[in-house]
Amino acid sequence: MLRHIMDDEFSQQFNWLGRGGRKKAFSAFKITAVILGASAVQKITASECEAVIKNWLKYSGDRSGGRKEENWGDSREVCTAKAS
Repeated sequence: MLRHIMDDEFSQQFNWLGRGGRKKAFSAFKITAVILGASAVQKITASECEAVIKNWLKYSGDRSGGRKEENWGDSREVCTAKAS
């Protein structure tokens, strides 16, 4: 769902809480409530959904040419598994 809302370059401007001084808090946006609500319909808990979002934001720099693909961990797998 997240890749349809924002691209990797745009998502690099955010983290979950906006800490670190240079990033904005994704959790503060209204779209976050929409995502959590849509996930709840699919029987995904808010904490599971938040974990996926945090991981997706964390690795956004890697998807746009940052570190090598093998360092992504399972962020792509989790996002697609939860979306199915």
